[in-house]
Amino acid sequence: DVLMVEATYGVQVHASRAEREARFTGTIERVVTRGGRCLIPVFALGRAQELLLILDEYWQANPHLQNIPIWYASKLASRALRVYQTYANMMNARIRAQMDVSNPFSFSYIQNLKSIDVQNFDDSGPSVVFASPGMLQSGVSRQLFDRWASDPKNGVLIAGYAVEHTLAKEILNQPKEVVTLEGRRQPLNALVDYVSFSAHVDFVQNRSFITSVDPKHIILVHGQKDEMGRLKKALLVQYRQIPETKRPTITMPPNKQEVKLKFARRRSAKVMGTLADREAEPQEGEDVGGILVTHN
Repeated sequence: DVLMVEATYGVQVHASRAEREARFTGTIERVVTRGGRCLIPVFALGRAQELLLILDEYWQANPHLQNIPIWYASKLASRALRVYQTYANMMNARIRAQMDVSNPFSFSYIQNLKSIDVQNFDDSGPSVVFASPGMLQSGVSRQLFDRWASDPKNGVLIAGYAVEHTLAKEILNQPKEVVTLEGRRQPLNALVDYVSFSAHVDFVQNRSFITSVDPKHIILVHGQKDEMGRLKKALLVQYRQIPETKRPTITMPPNKQEVKLKFARRRSAKVMGTLADREAEPQEGEDVGGILVTHN
């Protein structure tokens, strides 16, 4: 009767997986082959390991890149990677097939920075660094961003959802200047690109799921107000094709707002005795007995 569904991406539609991977690896190659350093801010779990695997496979297939180091600077990501290495046999068919040769999460071209002093980090040549946090608000990723942002050879690749009012979201709008952690203004000359590897569904996936469930009530959650509004509007347009009495209700309540829904009481009738043995249904106006009516 009720479906609570995310609205993270509203009516946005993602490119195919192959297209996203090609753009991701292509952007990184373009940065490092011109002598730049590519920063990839990531969360420590899930997406980081996925992107590391993609890039390690790309480096294996492209020998001209193999002298360029790839680092990941996250203690939590390092611990999580050991879990991936241990349970690779529980992943998809492609990963399990690779296990017959070697563990795909035992990377050949990626090294862990167990500890990093950004001020003394040797970044004299091209490199790729995965660092947390993903929103660039603080920590190693923010320190490296502040250090590299003014050089046009460098690049920053946002690989997931960027939350409003974070630096990751701000730089997607290509500002001419940014403010460092110390409060100093500096030019943003580095390349900024966005390739979504977010685990959240896009509009096509969301609409398909909602349609297959066919609920009577839809509650949109987990999304910014404007994106949720676009999704609600698109769903309302879709449901115009069916009679109004059969359309689901669609709500997008703010946080902490109570949602009240009305459900019609179901009634059932059980026929008993000789009436149950009759082959013909009773006619309108005919007196009958032996019917038990209950409320569910």
